[in-house]
Amino acid sequence: MLKQCALSQVAIIFDLEDGLHDVFDAAHTVRLKAEGRENLLSFVSDHADLLAEVRTGVRVNASHTPYFPDDLALLTAISHHCPLHVVMLSKVESAAELVSIRMALNHAHLPGAALLPIVETVAGLAALESITAVARHVGAHSIAYGHYDYSVDAKCWPLIRFDHQAYWQWVSPIIHTIQAAGLRYVNAPLTSLENTDSLFALLNRLHQACGGDFGLVTVSNVHDEGCLNFMPDHVRRVDALPDPTPDHAALLTEALRVRDAYIAQRHDGFSFAVDARTHEFIPMHLYFAAVQYLEKTGYTQ
Repeated sequence: MLKQCALSQVAIIFDLEDGLHDVFDAAHTVRLKAEGRENLLSFVSDHADLLAEVRTGVRVNASHTPYFPDDLALLTAISHHCPLHVVMLSKVESAAELVSIRMALNHAHLPGAALLPIVETVAGLAALESITAVARHVGAHSIAYGHYDYSVDAKCWPLIRFDHQAYWQWVSPIIHTIQAAGLRYVNAPLTSLENTDSLFALLNRLHQACGGDFGLVTVSNVHDEGCLNFMPDHVRRVDALPDPTPDHAALLTEALRVRDAYIAQRHDGFSFAVDARTHEFIPMHLYFAAVQYLEKTGYTQ
């Protein structure tokens, strides 16, 4: 897939944050983070020639976590093997934090790496306008909205789906604020890993909402290839589905399905699961949101 991604608009992002997290074992999370950094440095060292052909980036842990200093040291080590084009910043919550991270990267001899802040908490979204005001000054050209993390922080259930009207009503002012500052909006990934119809529908909606200039995080080879082959449908407008009528029984059933599928299909203590029946990617955020809803309703089984 690296060979196919040698395009100026594509970046391969290695994840040090949510991809290395055990929701049931904090000590294991610490080990996963350390092992992940070691493995990434080894991979970069072994494949520096291949990575030189693509735009390479790393998603680091939030700057207020104990993992950030080690992540920063790793970025410096990676830069000795291949160019580091993008640093994806988790859970940015203020303009001051963004400026501080830029200063830390400069001090680590990484002044050329572009920043990609992710706004994915209630506090971060409240500060979006001030974050966008300084973004370009610190080397950020895009801002990502982390829908899954935000939904957990805001205690939402169910998570609003990308094909429902409520999502586009919600995200439209976010897109407007980001684009008004001369920045590119980046959308969270789809969880349906093999559904290209949903992917192309989302890409068309993003094209309509953003005027053609947008980004999308992907987490599967099917979606990677779909994005590379995407051609906007200028003739047929893709409308979002109406929002379903809330039904407590249905919400409870879905929360139980997500919780049980996550526990059953979780991969070797990592943060994610894939539903064997539906091929749905189940991030830990979806699991957290389902558990929050079950606890809120007093469901104990």
